[in-house]
Amino acid sequence: MPVDVVPPENKVPFFKIDRLLSKEVLHLASPVVLGMASITAIGLTDTIMVGRLGAEALAATGQASIIFWAIHWVTRSIEVAAQALISRRYGEQQFHLCGKILDNAMTVSLSVSLFGMALLYFGGRTLMSWTSTHENVVDLATSYIQILCLALWASSLLFAMRGFFSGIGKTRIFLITALIMLAVNVICNYAFIFGKFGMPEMGVPGAALGSAISFVAALLYMVFYVLGISGRNFRKEFSVFHFDFDLSTIKEVIVLGAPNAFRGIWVIGGLGVFYAMVDRINVVQVAIVNVVLNIQSVSFMPGYGFGVAAATLIGQSLGAKDPQRAERAGYEAAKLGMIFMGTLGVVFLAVPEWVVRLFTDDAEVIRSAIFPLRLAGLVQIADAAGMVFSTALEGAGNTRWVMKAEIFVNWGIFLPLTYFLTFVLDLHQYGPWIAWSAYITIFGLMCTWKFREGKWKEIKL
Repeated sequence: MPVDVVPPENKVPFFKIDRLLSKEVLHLASPVVLGMASITAIGLTDTIMVGRLGAEALAATGQASIIFWAIHWVTRSIEVAAQALISRRYGEQQFHLCGKILDNAMTVSLSVSLFGMALLYFGGRTLMSWTSTHENVVDLATSYIQILCLALWASSLLFAMRGFFSGIGKTRIFLITALIMLAVNVICNYAFIFGKFGMPEMGVPGAALGSAISFVAALLYMVFYVLGISGRNFRKEFSVFHFDFDLSTIKEVIVLGAPNAFRGIWVIGGLGVFYAMVDRINVVQVAIVNVVLNIQSVSFMPGYGFGVAAATLIGQSLGAKDPQRAERAGYEAAKLGMIFMGTLGVVFLAVPEWVVRLFTDDAEVIRSAIFPLRLAGLVQIADAAGMVFSTALEGAGNTRWVMKAEIFVNWGIFLPLTYFLTFVLDLHQYGPWIAWSAYITIFGLMCTWKFREGKWKEIKL
């Protein structure tokens, strides 16, 4: 698609929208944003339904989710690697290699997920005891994580396949599978948490079972989609499911995905430490963290969606030897991400109590969540920059820098600042959220600087 001529100095005007390229970014991002809305709704459904069981149940699902998503992030790193590699090969018009990359990426994903399942099932209680000092919370969280981890194999394969479709620009599949997951999760949550439709009343473990079933349902649809239920046989067109295993391709996937996986372990680990520090205040504060982070995840949707769009266009443009278009795509995605996330930030600032009431009816949680939610609203623009530019850099293959940057901000600034503000200055419920806002802002500024530097355009994959 033709785009406007880049100014002679090769600088992209930041405060001007490129209508043609923005339209393409929106075309790719919209299904991902809506898909992320559906996926986020799964977490919100868990939070809303479990929130009716009390603060301990909320704290348990929140802390268990942190442990689960630490492993989940490792499997999702294969999606990042697959998208980056496949978008390059697609831009080079080497379509047969796209399927080969996917087959080998699925092999890596499945291997990692089986190890993760064993770790979470047998070590779940030990991991939970590190983040909570409340025995009831540990019991509930352990039961939650031991059920949910049984579907890790399905989610890991789903992520790898999603990376394939994002790489070739078919982000619509993201939305379809997300809607399937949402529908299945809502029905199963209602049935298993509260004992409806003849199912047993399981409480917190029922939320985990509903999410596990939703992963399997989405994966089954994805497999049939590849085989041609939509009328297009991706297996034949891109040589998918030919299982042409190749050690060099597996190595490529691992080398490109490992930094993102390592980043995930340390970042989610840092979030676990954050939970543990908040847990020292009281269990209500832990419940507030769960509620606020779930609410804030709503604002992540546009950022992630535009990041995926940027990564796809950047990979395809670099594969087609057009680095200027790649740069413009990154900036257009960032602008749109800031507009959408900034709008949600205004909502968080204007009506925080109304938003919190959607997730819990606990009066103390509602009252204490207003300040952190307003603070989150103030940093939405920086959050958008961090999400879009970090994903764009990973799409270009610069996964190592993103890893180093976020680990530095997380462990070098965020956690020490949380401890200092909360326990040294005795700010208690205010300290953690001031530190959280500093984390988001600094990471966003660092990613913006790195993207503007432009060295990512020289990376070869």
